[in-house]
Amino acid sequence: MFGGSNITEFMKVLNELSIIMKNKGETFRSLAYIKAINELKKYMSSPNATSINSATELKSLNLPNIGKTILEKYEEFLKTGTLEAVEKEKTNPVNIFTNIYGIGHVKANELVNIKNIVTLDQLRERQNELQENKLPLLNSKQQIGLKYYNDLLKRIPRTEIDEYKELFVTNFRETILENNELEENHKFEIVGSYRRKAESSGDIDLICTSYNNNKQVFVKFIEKLHSKKILLEILSSGETKSLTIGKLLTDAKAIPRRLDFLYAPLEEYPFTLLYFTGSKEFNTAMRQHALNVNLTLSEHGFYKVTHTTKVKQEKIQNLLFKTEKHIFDFLCMEYKEPQDRHDEHSVILTLPLEDIKKHIQEKIEPKQEPTPTPTQTPTPTPANKETLKIKMSNSKAHTLKKYTKKIKETILENLNKFKSQGITALAILSLEELTAMLQEAIDNYYISELKENTLLTDNEYDILREYILKKDPSNALANDQQTQIKNDTTKVKLPYEMWSMDKIKPDTNALTKFKQTYKGPYVISAKVDGVSALYSTETGTPNLYKKGDGKYGFLINHILPYLNLPTQKNITLRGELMIKEETFKLKYKGQFSNSRNFIAGLVNRKKLTQVEKDILQDIDFVAYEVIMPQNLKPSEQFNKLVELNVVTVKNIQALNYEQLTNDYLSNKLIEFRTTYEYSIDGIICIDDNLHERKSKNPEHAFAFKMVLTDQVIEAKVLDVLWSVSKDGLIKPRVQFEPVTIGGVTITYATGINARFIVDNNIGLGALVSLTRSGDVIPKITSVIVPAQKPIMPSTTEYDYIWNSTNVDIILKNVKSDPRVNIKSITKFFKDLEIEGLGEKNIEKIINSGADSINKIINLSSEDLMNVEGFQKKMATKIKTSMQKQLSEASIAKIAAASNIFGRGLAERTINAILKAEPTILTSEASIEEKISKLSAIEGVGEKTAAQFVKAIPEFIEFITLIKPDFQTQTTQTKTKEANTKDEAKEETQTQDHALKNKIIVFSDFDKTSKYTKKELEKLLAKFEPIIETTVKKSTNILIIGDSLSTSTKVETAKKIGTIEIITLDDFLEKYVDTKKD
Repeated sequence: MFGGSNITEFMKVLNELSIIMKNKGETFRSLAYIKAINELKKYMSSPNATSINSATELKSLNLPNIGKTILEKYEEFLKTGTLEAVEKEKTNPVNIFTNIYGIGHVKANELVNIKNIVTLDQLRERQNELQENKLPLLNSKQQIGLKYYNDLLKRIPRTEIDEYKELFVTNFRETILENNELEENHKFEIVGSYRRKAESSGDIDLICTSYNNNKQVFVKFIEKLHSKKILLEILSSGETKSLTIGKLLTDAKAIPRRLDFLYAPLEEYPFTLLYFTGSKEFNTAMRQHALNVNLTLSEHGFYKVTHTTKVKQEKIQNLLFKTEKHIFDFLCMEYKEPQDRHDEHSVILTLPLEDIKKHIQEKIEPKQEPTPTPTQTPTPTPANKETLKIKMSNSKAHTLKKYTKKIKETILENLNKFKSQGITALAILSLEELTAMLQEAIDNYYISELKENTLLTDNEYDILREYILKKDPSNALANDQQTQIKNDTTKVKLPYEMWSMDKIKPDTNALTKFKQTYKGPYVISAKVDGVSALYSTETGTPNLYKKGDGKYGFLINHILPYLNLPTQKNITLRGELMIKEETFKLKYKGQFSNSRNFIAGLVNRKKLTQVEKDILQDIDFVAYEVIMPQNLKPSEQFNKLVELNVVTVKNIQALNYEQLTNDYLSNKLIEFRTTYEYSIDGIICIDDNLHERKSKNPEHAFAFKMVLTDQVIEAKVLDVLWSVSKDGLIKPRVQFEPVTIGGVTITYATGINARFIVDNNIGLGALVSLTRSGDVIPKITSVIVPAQKPIMPSTTEYDYIWNSTNVDIILKNVKSDPRVNIKSITKFFKDLEIEGLGEKNIEKIINSGADSINKIINLSSEDLMNVEGFQKKMATKIKTSMQKQLSEASIAKIAAASNIFGRGLAERTINAILKAEPTILTSEASIEEKISKLSAIEGVGEKTAAQFVKAIPEFIEFITLIKPDFQTQTTQTKTKEANTKDEAKEETQTQDHALKNKIIVFSDFDKTSKYTKKELEKLLAKFEPIIETTVKKSTNILIIGDSLSTSTKVETAKKIGTIEIITLDDFLEKYVDTKKD
């Protein structure tokens, strides 16, 4: 029996909300709604499911991932049939525009917030409006997306897809015969929800393959459909993927639909079918199972991964998977037909996990690895901070002698520790060791045949180099790294020197200094991120060079036949060998992590296979400088490149002095990143006048690589620092290169949790975007460039596991860990506001032998005077404060401070429990009865109640040790409650007070205010308000120090509109008679 139509419809609305959150970039909130939907689906499909007609009924089921937020939304849904958040976002123009093909969140934000376009009609009217770059507001593909916007949102009935299938079969067969191919050598399948027997689909996805690997049939098939007007628009096309819009010919009123076509090689076809059939939840669960057995599963096949870091390694190619069932069998899973692939509950294993691992290991033939060469990525080492020292004599320029094999291994080991442990790994190294690491990285980058995993990424290299320069500003290698490359017999002298660009940081005064020297006009262009190359015909024969150290490079004429370069005499052009990002992602991403490494590997191969020759057809020479003919300004050079019919880098000309600002460059960098077809890592700015080419980085140009606005800045990650919390969770803090935003220098930001670090690959060299709103602590809002791997805690320092939610990592032995003990003890005395007991003094007391809260409380003044550094005055102060605060503290305050009841049970919750059930701590009722009583309290669910009741015995033991009169006080409290009418009367008066149960938030008070926040909280305690720290919809009163305050809390309260915003003086006059106090 199903759980009722209410839940079914509610899940649809939740799914809408999840999509909205995802489009807004709020990934975690989107994921939370998906998890809730999955739990509801699981319940609905269970045999014991019943109708759920209220939020209370839903809460009583105690389903995982169904918390307060979901319950509130279900209650709202039952009342209104929808959710306010969904209805509101439906009309948000940003969300509407992101549903248009080709328009992402960044472009949509630009349209709404910069161009002030808020309706589809306005967008249609202005779509051809020319921008400063002389291009229309919407590109051709975006205009197509706008044209068919309403049609593409409509669902496609299954019967209509059946008609398309018949049409495809006919035209596919015709294409095969027209190309003299055998019909049995080619096949296709419609996948997605259609293959899962769904009644309707959002689009139509079709996958083709060929037994003789003839992709031309696929290409000709698309061309045929287009020529017959079955395909109205080609959004993107290639030999393995075409995204289109099509329409049935049989019905004049037929609705245009999205039709996407994909070609998969025969060996990948079962994996592609599996991936694109879905469902998404089933795919996620199946890929997780593969990870559990040290494999990754994608639409291309299986790859091995390392056991500990889960880093992808080589593809498994010695096994043949002819069908999807072969994939299921290999993973020891029950085969599921497409219509039965629902979610994680559809993944059923046929063997225990360890047996599956053995089974897979037996299937995979061990691969003999060649002996590592010196330039290979070093083998990971234990994550401690001990480093082998390199012994070598000093020299003034810190040049290095030829090192032995042992020294070479040590350098690689130190580089690996730098990558895995962050910048702190450099602290114990000598300058000679650091310089050796830099030399190795330079040699690897410029000379070695570039592999998929280079020793250091660009950002990692910059961090190491800048670290050396801080220690030794005159270091020859770090200052002139391009001229310090070892001799190599394959090098040739370049016809012109190829120098790099100096980088400027947007949070410095560098741009202002540049403009003082160079008044403009200026040209900006994309800083394309490929393989730097030089093309010249000045000798009469075309030559192509790859950059080496700037003066010497390498001849790579073997790839000239694959590049469409001009052959006219006496020209020399500089550019980058590139591949369009869409092409790379579509065809090659499964084998390489980025397009530059992919191209570099091809360029360095002198002997090319036929496959590699085919791949070179996708490579472009993207030009950005004309060296010959001479005496051309930068803008004239770009125009000359266009005249030569060469692929020319994206550029904007004729910028004046006022236009060139950090804000302008930041906005253009964001725009170029999202709209340019090639990979970039910044923007180049050039003074648009004639300048002599010199033997160094040009002074009249610079590279701009990081965004800076009033609220946002980008920063490079130096380290991830991990520390233990009072609950044993290991929490990350991210360290950056210092950056300045709003006059404030930022060096650290929270890493949120371990899952955030891992999922976003936050590690050494990652480029992240930081947002700082008002005076709020900055937070990481996005990762622009992920690290090669995340920095995780040292396993020698932390023995940890993932918690049940897979969000945090937690110590295996929380109770016995001394770091947790110090945190817990410090928290207790801090929460009770006992003077003189900060973490450093707590450590001293623990070292003296008092290693628990009760032992410290029971220390006498004389005992405290025996603690290192404690004098009589300090000892007396601490003891007096302990006695006073303990005597005044409520049981709820002590219970919360002790942390015995665990996470989530703060003073407010415990106070509510003790108020509703004052005898719960000493009651002789059974555990079940106690849990039942507490579960009935508003805001206390069964899980919290069980957590509280379970901890009662430990707390009683604890409270008895620190307050021996606890039992007596409890008895007296019961008697007073039963017999004291005056107290009952006073309680009734309290209940009548206007502040009772009101949610109050304090904003910042002036130093001259009558009360501090703590004093005011104590003053209001008798009226029983609820004091919170964050303004939200449920807040009743916001107390401010100044009526002119524009703090974030004030702005939030104003937006909500129902919160009373009142100054402290006015609040006291209105609600509190302070004359009596």
